[in-house]
Amino acid sequence: MNKRKGFLDEAKINKNSDYKACNLLNILMDYFEIVDLDCGTVHGKIFYMLYLSEEQFSYEIISEKIFVSISTIKRYRIRYEKLAQKIVKNGLNERRVY
Repeated sequence: MNKRKGFLDEAKINKNSDYKACNLLNILMDYFEIVDLDCGTVHGKIFYMLYLSEEQFSYEIISEKIFVSISTIKRYRIRYEKLAQKIVKNGLNERRVY
């Protein structure tokens, strides 16, 4: 089992007690579902299995279920971390009313 320590991993741990962490994960999940519809990718499934599922999946299990290589999952995970940090840095994880 891969031990992951990153920005989004901390958000996953705190999602039940921290509104901002839960909001960030929901925003990212919505974003990846839209990207999947537009581009035909599987980012939403991978993101869900890494950060939103109650069960913790290893890279090997995700690879077998979604049919992507482990190196691709690792590369995507780095991309997800960078995007989450940009969202937090720019204050976009606060819901706004226009």
